[in-house]
Amino acid sequence: MYKRGKVIILVLFLFLLVGSVNAINETNITTTTNKVDLAYDWLYEQMTSSNWNKNPSEISLAILALGGEGYDVTGGIDKLKDLKSENNWNNDIKDTSLAILALDAAGNNMSDEIEWLEEQHKRAMTGGNWYLQLDTPSSNAVDCRLTYDDSDYNFVINDSEITQISPDYCPDVSNWIDFAICIKQDENVNFYEEIGVNCVATVDSSIIYQDDIEYFIVDEGDPLIIENGCFYSQSGCNCDYTGYAGWILKEVGGDSYVNPYMRTKCKEVKGYSFLYSMSKDRFYFDWVKDKQNLDDGSWDSNLRTTYFALLGLKKNGDFSGINLNKAKEYLNYYQKEDGSWNQNVEDTAFILYILYSGDFRQPAPSIGCSIADGDECESDLNCNDSQKCGALCTCYVPSNATVPCGDGYCGVGESCGSCSDDCGTCPPTPDDTSPSGDGEDSSWVKWLVIILSILLGLAIIYYIYMKYFKGNLGAKKPGFGGPKQPPKSPFKMGRQRVSMGQPRQPITSSRREEAMEKELEESLKKAKDMLKK
Repeated sequence: MYKRGKVIILVLFLFLLVGSVNAINETNITTTTNKVDLAYDWLYEQMTSSNWNKNPSEISLAILALGGEGYDVTGGIDKLKDLKSENNWNNDIKDTSLAILALDAAGNNMSDEIEWLEEQHKRAMTGGNWYLQLDTPSSNAVDCRLTYDDSDYNFVINDSEITQISPDYCPDVSNWIDFAICIKQDENVNFYEEIGVNCVATVDSSIIYQDDIEYFIVDEGDPLIIENGCFYSQSGCNCDYTGYAGWILKEVGGDSYVNPYMRTKCKEVKGYSFLYSMSKDRFYFDWVKDKQNLDDGSWDSNLRTTYFALLGLKKNGDFSGINLNKAKEYLNYYQKEDGSWNQNVEDTAFILYILYSGDFRQPAPSIGCSIADGDECESDLNCNDSQKCGALCTCYVPSNATVPCGDGYCGVGESCGSCSDDCGTCPPTPDDTSPSGDGEDSSWVKWLVIILSILLGLAIIYYIYMKYFKGNLGAKKPGFGGPKQPPKSPFKMGRQRVSMGQPRQPITSSRREEAMEKELEESLKKAKDMLKK
């Protein structure tokens, strides 16, 4: 009876342990894969049941989220095109920007709409100072000519010291040239300014912006470009509008001139995440990274701030130093039972697009140029040379064309895994990204469930032991096999048994209990060792 009880207890313990592990696995599946599927299904049902009758931003984000996972978004694309008036959507910066991104991702030509958006740049800052810095390693004086608005301005540079030659109204420049005073002659700096630099020897040139006590380099190219743009809402420059437009113009190959404005006026997680998406400057990455709340994984303990923080990180495929698992747990905590976030299309679509959706497959690049009969353009032009013929040249891809990796386009059959040169570096999957600092890949919830399951199993085992085994060891219950027989007398044979040496001690109930408890402890120890393995 004792051996059988021990086996039953051990089997019951192992059964509970396996069951708890299976339950944890099922819970993990429910809280990840199944809930993500629920979110996609909820979003798709919201869009299709209404015939995609939502505002342009919601439609665009739904197309980006669902289209990246293979859902049929044809109805959304058609609806978005129907809502367009001329080259924009409602004359709204955010709606137009997101619509351009969605339709461009789906393979539509958005050049007219991109041009409209670029034209919405406004001058951002009237304060601050813009400086031209010219520096030469030569110990000899170097003549330099700056060209701006068809006028020339001559300076002599010796090391980093600048000696004025003309114009005579420019004050002592010493090291930097004040663009507004020396070149613009006290006029306000526009949202875009271009300055050519032509020196007789090698010179390092740059544009520097100074706002209060902060100085930073804006451009080091040739020509030098001053960026002083923003995008307006009704009350003037707006960080949200500027962030959406600047980010998306960079995504679709347009031009934006908003970095200095956003750096100085939009010092918040969302604004600097947009800036990191646009510039890939590690300064903005480090700034956003340092703002994460490591206790709960969020940014500012806010749902939208958190998913916008992850936007720039995903776009550049860089999560180093970010506790991505905790950030996802924070977002998933607010997910509803129906799969949505806040039962809100924009929130749900944005989170799916950022965390789970792949990018649309970009259309294969055009590699030929078709010229209409009678035109003077050459018929064998490459599409890249089509500017020679303007609108007369129509680009196309032959049906048998193969697009090589390294052509600058993420074409059909290419991905971040097979052609990172064209499609970018694949971001790490959540399984590959452990929370920073702790090196663990399991959440505290998982281990809490394991501990509770073990404690429950031990409690059940103890209850069975106390109820069925402790009081019955060493005695048989009456009622089985007929009436109980009296014990045989030792005098039955007429002789008394004589024992040699010490009298034999009877096996008492207490000794049986001690032996059983010892073996039970050994069994539990073996089970724990198995669990550790």
